[in-house]
Amino acid sequence: THTHTPYTAMRTSALLELILEYIFEGGVVVLILYAATSLRALYALVVITSVLAFAAVHFIREVSIHNRDNKFLAETIEHVKRYAEDHPEVKQRRLLFLINPRAGKGNGVQNMQEDVKPVLEAAGVQFDEVVTDHAHQAEELVQTTDISKYDGIVSLGGDGMLLEVLTGLANRSDDAGRSMALGTVACGTSCAFSTTMHGRGTSSRRQIRIVSAACAVCNQRRTCDVLSLDLGGNRKFALSEAGWGISGIICQKSESLRCLPWNARYRYALSGVMAGMQWPIECRGKLTYLKDDDSEDTIEFTACNLIASKLAVLGNGHPISFAIKPNDGKITVTITPSSLGAFGMAKAGLAMAVAGVPLADQDGMITVTTKEFVLEPAPGSTAPYVIDGDTFPVQTLKLQVLHKKMDVFATV
Repeated sequence: THTHTPYTAMRTSALLELILEYIFEGGVVVLILYAATSLRALYALVVITSVLAFAAVHFIREVSIHNRDNKFLAETIEHVKRYAEDHPEVKQRRLLFLINPRAGKGNGVQNMQEDVKPVLEAAGVQFDEVVTDHAHQAEELVQTTDISKYDGIVSLGGDGMLLEVLTGLANRSDDAGRSMALGTVACGTSCAFSTTMHGRGTSSRRQIRIVSAACAVCNQRRTCDVLSLDLGGNRKFALSEAGWGISGIICQKSESLRCLPWNARYRYALSGVMAGMQWPIECRGKLTYLKDDDSEDTIEFTACNLIASKLAVLGNGHPISFAIKPNDGKITVTITPSSLGAFGMAKAGLAMAVAGVPLADQDGMITVTTKEFVLEPAPGSTAPYVIDGDTFPVQTLKLQVLHKKMDVFATV
């Protein structure tokens, strides 16, 4: 029987973080009102009361979510037990788990213990686990280790961790990785790919992790596309997106703020404000892409942002285009012209985050769907690229969608 850590022991830090986040969110308003009013004692009382009320409401909400997730875990454990009884071959399966202990809030090892192991042990699946201690270690292990004894490799971290595993398999000197199924357990900041694969029917990040483990146990697979990129002669792979402009600047600044104790969405929000202070942001270049009839077309543009997305939703719930699918062999490129200005860019961001309007469907956007393109930045461009959460210097970028090249443990 799997025993859970008591709620109070698990959530004390979360409660403190909620209070800090609330103070951070309202910091600007606090300063403005404090300077504008002489009723400072009364105002201080209102602020303190508001913070305590906010913390209490969110603590109750956290308790409710935690209890619901525990129930979901118990139901999943019963499901995989029944599945293992009906499919004895499950106990012969062996999986390799690669854990990034620093991903997201640094809870990778804890997530493995609390959300993944109970599901694996309930089904009787054999597994090995490796906790990485430096960047690209997962790639090195997968590239050089004998993986023939495994039926699948699962990464615990962000989308970048899965990308390391994929790159390691692609660079092997043998064919051992060609039929290897991959899995991902969401422990990173946004985990757009993992959320797309496992997010249907779940209501929390923890439930997504539990479903990920169940899919690996039951060998439930889905075939997905892979993005192949050529950056100045260097070949790289991606799963979700390639961006240029304000998206690259935000990602770059967010990494510099990773040491701060805030939830990732606040780190990105602050990075967005910092990026906006660099306005105007102009990315000039030429996009040459293949149309449906395989003929070429070219767009010359001056933009504040360009995003090429393989997933319908990126980041923390920002819809890009609902027309795109993970295995349709295409990618949507959306260009935000500089003529929209800072206000237009902010309006587009709010429409995505608040109203759920896909970026590609908004007024003024330039959108194309293709399977291959070449992006040639004009001389003097300085904003970085962002590719699946990592930033790269701007240079000629060639991108091709590799149709159905990867088997992933996923809901179908």
